[in-house]
Amino acid sequence: SQDQYPELGRFISLIAAHKTEIALAEAYRCGHEAGVVAEREACAKWLDFYDGPNGRRAEAIRARGNT
Repeated sequence: SQDQYPELGRFISLIAAHKTEIALAEAYRCGHEAGVVAEREACAKWLDFYDGPNGRRAEAIRARGNT
């Protein structure tokens, strides 16, 4: 649903307005951002396992998504 995925709503709106180039650029940007977030979380989960409960490296990786 568009409420659950606001970027999807924007993409649909751009397509409806016949702004294909802008829509494709926006789709690429959203996909790239999602990939970066997924990769960061995968690395952090690995460090959670590797460093144990007192490790700080996973926290540092996750914090990169907030800056």
